[in-house]
Amino acid sequence: MAQARVEGIDVIITDHHLPQEILPSAYAVLNPKTDDYPEKMLCGAGVAFKLAQAFIKKYGKRERAI
Repeated sequence: MAQARVEGIDVIITDHHLPQEILPSAYAVLNPKTDDYPEKMLCGAGVAFKLAQAFIKKYGKRERAI
């Protein structure tokens, strides 16, 4: 993550495990067990899906040029 920060890249961590006392230093850490999200038992794929779903809702779907 340190190299990403040097390169100016924001890192978003998605996780579903019980968190450590100290969270990683990232742009965002998305974990239903640490947030006020109502469903605490999402699997890792579910957390990543909810991130993608929120991203599309906020920024809209864009077609990829071929």
